Amino acid sequence: MLIGEVIPEALKYLRNNPQAEERTMFQHVFVDEYQDLNKAEQELVNTLAANCNFMIIGDEDQSIYERFRNAHPEGIRTFNVQHNGTVDYPLAVCRRCPTDIVKAADKFIQNNLNREPRNLTPKPDNPIGKIHSIQWPSFSDEKDGIVDFIKYRIKEGTNPGQILVMCPRRDIGYAIKERLIEQGVEAHSFFSEEIFENVKAQVAMTLLNLLVNKNDRVALRCWLGFGNSTANVTGYANLMKYWEDNTISPYEAADLLYQKKISLSYSYHTIERFKLLQEEFKKYNGKKVSEIISELFPKTETWAFPFVELVDELDDEEHSVTDIQNEIRSNVINPEMPLDVEYVRIMSIHKSKGLTSDISIICGVIEGLIPRVDNELQGEEATRFIEEQRRLFFVGITRPRQELVISSASRIPKTLAYGLGQKVPWTMSPNTKAIASSFLSQLGDDFPDAIAGEDWTF
Repeated sequence: MLIGEVIPEALKYLRNNPQAEERTMFQHVFVDEYQDLNKAEQELVNTLAANCNFMIIGDEDQSIYERFRNAHPEGIRTFNVQHNGTVDYPLAVCRRCPTDIVKAADKFIQNNLNREPRNLTPKPDNPIGKIHSIQWPSFSDEKDGIVDFIKYRIKEGTNPGQILVMCPRRDIGYAIKERLIEQGVEAHSFFSEEIFENVKAQVAMTLLNLLVNKNDRVALRCWLGFGNSTANVTGYANLMKYWEDNTISPYEAADLLYQKKISLSYSYHTIERFKLLQEEFKKYNGKKVSEIISELFPKTETWAFPFVELVDELDDEEHSVTDIQNEIRSNVINPEMPLDVEYVRIMSIHKSKGLTSDISIICGVIEGLIPRVDNELQGEEATRFIEEQRRLFFVGITRPRQELVISSASRIPKTLAYGLGQKVPWTMSPNTKAIASSFLSQLGDDFPDAIAGEDWTF
């Protein structure tokens, strides 16, 4: 089943089976990062904790998955209303960040009106810290300037593993990573969620999994759901009932349906997708590793670049299609974020949640990227959207233990501007004007004014 179906199925099972041992087998249920749970997940843990001690830990100001997975900050904010007898233990002292960064972060998040009124305070003996707000003439200048800063700090003695770079777009992150590597600084990027945002990437990875193992149930479920507005839920449910009743594999059941040896209702999409899968199998049969890589991840496609970067060095003599899959899985799909490392880490702000570093750098802090813009939203929806964007930036600026750098560019590529929905005046230049994020003016009067990159001395 799809990952989105797991929680509803588990909840259905628990609700329909009051005698289920899982409902009474726990004495204590602890849920960390509770603000990241959506309503179905909250109901699931409520059911599991109905007869025992229940403790949740979280922060509504770090609720950053509202639009991504319907995890609303109200879930933690109103927990005590939904659970009579709740005792609150506020954790208002920030032990990680320097005092000036905590003051700026607290001032910033106060701009969100839909939150519990409270203040974040720094641990009194924490250092003051350093804050830099820099603007560069262009993205290219920003890339070079940030790399020069990182090299200087490493030369001074900072462990590269204690430098964290956050970017609103993976192409910005890749450019910085490539430049660092060119300069002899080891760096790794972590943009797994963004890599699979493109449907073509999802289809290619699903097909790769099926080329390795046609009985991969998850991959087959995804493949049969692509191209259907409901992910082919009804058709797949009918297919699942058939294979369970007849004790065969999902692939065997789909093959019988495709060969018209059985008939199931709502099966047209299933048959068409399975037919396409057979055509793909024939297309790739007998091909070399390099040919499979070129076909699955065309170098001319922007979405395919991260995959090509990972597997382009696999050769035909020593590697197989399974090696392609393993290389991508180990570098992209692995959900564990390495903590104790000796290299610069580059990632999205979403990915940085829960991490700590001595030096944190947020790049691309321009209007349209941070915060993003959705011109179709109005009223309350628009307010909720901007407040989630503000919580995301709050997460970013509260990563460092010593030093925070916020970086922007005054000119950006036209292609990026078009993608952000900006009106771009006609010029011969490939770049167009940009402005620093409006969030900067919400960081309080004590937050340092931005300076030009050429005037920055670090």
